[in-house]
Amino acid sequence: MARTSTDDPLSRLSRLVTWPWRRAVLEVNRRGHRVYGWGQPHWWPERLGGWPGPRHPHDNRSVVIFAGTDRFEFLPAVSDGYRGHAHHGTLRPDVTDVEACLVRLNLPTGAARALAVISSFEGGFDAIQTWDRGKFAWGFIQFTATGGLPRLLHNLKMNAPAVFDECFVSGGIDVDPGGITIRVNGRTLRGRRAHNRLHDDPSLWRMFLLASRLGPVQDMQVRTAYDTYYAHPLEQVVALRDGRLTLGALFAENEYGRAIVCDRAVNRGVRYALEILRTAARQSDARGVRDAPAVLARVRALERRDGWRLDALAQAIPPAVGDRDAILPGSFQAV
Repeated sequence: MARTSTDDPLSRLSRLVTWPWRRAVLEVNRRGHRVYGWGQPHWWPERLGGWPGPRHPHDNRSVVIFAGTDRFEFLPAVSDGYRGHAHHGTLRPDVTDVEACLVRLNLPTGAARALAVISSFEGGFDAIQTWDRGKFAWGFIQFTATGGLPRLLHNLKMNAPAVFDECFVSGGIDVDPGGITIRVNGRTLRGRRAHNRLHDDPSLWRMFLLASRLGPVQDMQVRTAYDTYYAHPLEQVVALRDGRLTLGALFAENEYGRAIVCDRAVNRGVRYALEILRTAARQSDARGVRDAPAVLARVRALERRDGWRLDALAQAIPPAVGDRDAILPGSFQAV
């Protein structure tokens, strides 16, 4: 059998010499582009010191962006092995601001306090972060590129097309049924490539910062948050011993409970929120609406990692007086 060109000594030597770099490329791809461009792979021996390979110029450095007359500084941030940057925003809405948005949108204002408190955890209308598995997140509840951001951009495109074109399409950012797209040098990036570009390229962040100042964009952030993370989860059904109820019916008289549902949906996803509520209802042996406090107490016991968020919600949206012994912070550990 004839020997192929890849079997000759020169090819074998070439593969041997380039092995570390090829291995690094495979590692970066496997990790889903957790870091800017290249980074130190996990297999690099510690005894050899720092990784000598190429690194993205923004990795582990502050990034400053000028948008109009304003200066925005993005600080390096790390979480669970993901690296990126964070700007927590200056356009932080309070309850009055969110309520005004809901009124303009002809939506119920009962969600205002929950959304405002959750925003205090996440950031302002102009908040941007690139340091977790969502690759890129923007807005007052942090709509992620792999989560709610495509829906937000789609809603803006449909309801305020002129604003969307001016803010995003003019800079190469668009959205279609497949998700976010980025136009770069005549090519259109989709899926993970588009998400990675949003993560890596601060010039794209500037468009989101400028858009954040506009009333229609702020209203659409609130509209999308209400529809996706408040109203939709409350329409989902949980099984109780005496029958099945929607979460909205279970917490109809419990604003704190509705806020917990919304917070879990924002922070961990709607599917996760539904699963944790169903688990809590089953473990607390809930029969009906009267057992809503026991369900919430069980959620708090299950959510130890994010317990500070649930406790902060309880302080901002106190449970009914008769329920406080069951679900106020300090009582959860005994449940």
